[in-house]
Amino acid sequence: MQTQNNFQYKNNADDQTSIMEAGMMRQYFRSKEAKTRSALYLRLLILIVILNLLFLITAFGQLVDVKNVTVTNSTVITVKGDFKSNAGTVISNSGTVEVAGDWTNNSTMNCFGATQGTVVMNGANQHLGGIYSTHFNNLTLTGGGTVTLDNDIYAGGNGVGASGALQLTNSVMDLNSRILYITNSAGTAVTSTTGYILSEQTDNSAVVKWTMNTTAGTHTIPFGTLTGDLIPFTFTLLSGDAGEVTLSTYPTAANNLPLPVTPVAVSHVRNGSGLDNSGNTVDRFWQVDASGTPVASITFTYASAENASNGNTNMIAQRWNPLNDGWDLPLNGQINPTSQSTTVTNVNNFGAWTLSQQSSPLPVELLFFNASAISANEVKCTWSTASEKDNDFYTVERSKDGYHFEEAGIVDGNGTTNDMSEYTFSDMHPYSGVSYYRLKQTDFNGDYTNSKVVAVRINDAGISMQVYPNPAADFIQIVTESSSAAELTLTDPAGKIIRKIHHDQFTTIDISDLATGIYFLVAVSEDGKVNNTFRIKKI
Repeated sequence: MQTQNNFQYKNNADDQTSIMEAGMMRQYFRSKEAKTRSALYLRLLILIVILNLLFLITAFGQLVDVKNVTVTNSTVITVKGDFKSNAGTVISNSGTVEVAGDWTNNSTMNCFGATQGTVVMNGANQHLGGIYSTHFNNLTLTGGGTVTLDNDIYAGGNGVGASGALQLTNSVMDLNSRILYITNSAGTAVTSTTGYILSEQTDNSAVVKWTMNTTAGTHTIPFGTLTGDLIPFTFTLLSGDAGEVTLSTYPTAANNLPLPVTPVAVSHVRNGSGLDNSGNTVDRFWQVDASGTPVASITFTYASAENASNGNTNMIAQRWNPLNDGWDLPLNGQINPTSQSTTVTNVNNFGAWTLSQQSSPLPVELLFFNASAISANEVKCTWSTASEKDNDFYTVERSKDGYHFEEAGIVDGNGTTNDMSEYTFSDMHPYSGVSYYRLKQTDFNGDYTNSKVVAVRINDAGISMQVYPNPAADFIQIVTESSSAAELTLTDPAGKIIRKIHHDQFTTIDISDLATGIYFLVAVSEDGKVNNTFRIKKI
């Protein structure tokens, strides 16, 4: 009986031990499960903290010191404040980053690497800036305000085959004397709804540079004015390699001032008779350049407030020719798609452009007219034209008093040509002392125009002066028949003195350091009288 009780007691003890062990096991697993949950919660908490540190998605947050951020295809990151990336930042953006504040890139130019995500600027008035230019793939402006460039930016992606786009939904991009680079050559690389690009700086510093290369078709820059008028410019590549096409535009006052000064200086808007033609010229200039050799059709659009004061009928585009110091003849086949636009096709020369009425074109066909004494018995007249239209003949006229002219001789014209033509005529019966010469150009229909009047002086000893070659690239030579001294003054068209030289009989002047263009050489004798004035063309 006692043995039985002892056995029962033992069994009870064993049972209690089992129960305790089971409880301990349950407690162990509960503790382990709790630790696992705690670790998971901790990881989630750390991830949330990291994400908030990275993105700071708050009502008025600022994203600062972003490093090694990855935005996946399905992710949209909304930053309701400023986005600022500091040194060392790399952003792998395959999704969308929306920014309501300013974008500041202080990390590296190519902060997105090869990723092809989208950045949406959806604030009211924002800035794109920082130490470095930003290479965006897709950049969309949707805030309805103005996005101002504080540094150059790139849109369209990186490298060969770039396929990104700039979308101007309803915002204004103010270039603010910066450069917008479009790296996608497709015409769809820039699109707009009601948004536009503001260029408008009178020094042509606010520029769009579009890498078009050989991608044919229409490329439209949605320019707009300060007052909100849409004035898109279209460059349609017909053939050839355009390379990088550079575009800018700005408005002027009614007198077409200020004239362009860079990258090429325009000196006037005179018509074929040398008279001011600003009343027939649109109050806007465009600068169009291409690094390649394309053939293109280009369309200019302007606001109604910029119409020429004398009317807006049959407006034609014309290019400034810096080598000729004048406006080229209008290319044939131009059309007006709207009352505020002009299209000119088969363009292969670029530069500064404007529009004028077809009845009053800008070209100064006569580039220059000079007359100089070769000897006591000969005055040599020279002139050149950039182009001619229905030109029948020239009459060289001389005068003793500068008012009453007589015929000295006739030279046939070249009819109609867009090529440069050069002419010479020698008057073998000049007046002694001071006399005057001018050139009368007569068309086939009898219309004529007169050139400016040029003074020539032949003194009693028959002193004369020659300047050659003209045009010249490096040096010009000045030769006189006698050893009489003279002072030579070289000036630019505005009269600014470039250099003065003492001349005896033979002088060489180095002009290799001068910019291409027109200059004037004035020879003054020892008694202070102007012997000759020569128009020099530096090529």
